[in-house]
Amino acid sequence: MDLIMGPILGFRGHGQGNGLWKVSALVVSDGDPGTMMFSFGGAQRQKASEKKRLTTHNGHQVWRFEMAVKRAEKKQRVQDMLSDADQKWEFWVPAKDENAKIAYASCNGFSDPKYMKSVKDKNVLWKEMLENHTSATDDRSADDDQTGPFHLLILGGDQVYADSIWQEKECKAMYEWVNKPWKDRTEALLEPEMRQEIKDFYFRLYCDRWN
Repeated sequence: MDLIMGPILGFRGHGQGNGLWKVSALVVSDGDPGTMMFSFGGAQRQKASEKKRLTTHNGHQVWRFEMAVKRAEKKQRVQDMLSDADQKWEFWVPAKDENAKIAYASCNGFSDPKYMKSVKDKNVLWKEMLENHTSATDDRSADDDQTGPFHLLILGGDQVYADSIWQEKECKAMYEWVNKPWKDRTEALLEPEMRQEIKDFYFRLYCDRWN
């Protein structure tokens, strides 16, 4: 099994009564990714409470796993892994009386590839955010309310830039359509082949940018 994208975590809310911090994990793979296991607070590994295949696209499978972590007196590092993958990942859950620390991002990309060439490091802000997060996850500062790790990432507009859809090498159907006269464009039908090419473009784009 090859992992194409993910896990991409999603916050699913927290229970006021039971103190559960709920998280989903989205993965794209070329086969069944197996079981997602997670552990926290020194406890034995648990299985994700739900595993669901959402869709398939060109032989790739999109899966979602659901997890719930009981909030404790101190913030907790949660480790998760797939049974058919060697890599481990981690995220943090705030203490039960702690406000979540939130990072924010928007405009994740460039409207034209030529602008990307004008900067020394296209990912410099992501690296800075990651440094702020990981430098705060060691034993010395994990309990520090001022420097502790992020618990949530909120993404605003332009989570990816899709301007390359107008390029012939990326999506020929849209390139040909946008170069037609106005009247022909407004009267053109969305044929099944064109619809499939657009879906393929966006699937590739998200797997690449969110990987």
